[in-house]
Amino acid sequence: MVPYPEFVKAYMHNGYLLSLKEIVHFYNTRDVYAKPVLSGNCPAGTVEKVTCWPMPEDPNNMNMTIGKLGLSDAEENDLVAFLETLTDGFVQPSSSSLEKPASTIRKPATPPKT
Repeated sequence: MVPYPEFVKAYMHNGYLLSLKEIVHFYNTRDVYAKPVLSGNCPAGTVEKVTCWPMPEDPNNMNMTIGKLGLSDAEENDLVAFLETLTDGFVQPSSSSLEKPASTIRKPATPPKT
C-alpha cells in the first residue's frame, strides 16, 4: 500500500526516471537510442525514454560499462519483477501505531503572569 497515492517516486540523481522499468530500459538501451538532443527535443518518430535518450547533463559522469545490454522487453520485465522482490525489511507502520498514547501528549507550559 502506498501511503500517499499522489506521491511519484523519482530515480537517478535528477529524478528523470520515474519507475524501475524506466531504469532497466535506460541501462539496457541508453547507447542504442542515444540522440544528440536535449531532453524534450527528441526527433519526430521517437519517444523520449523509450526510443530516444537525450544527451547526459555531464558526459564526464557517464558510466561506460553499460548502456547496450541486449535484453528483450520480456527480459526487462523479468528483471523489474525480480528487483521488486528485494526488500530491506522495512514494514509500513499502520496508522494506529503512529498515534501517540494520550499519556505521552504534553500540554504546553503556561507562561508566567507578569
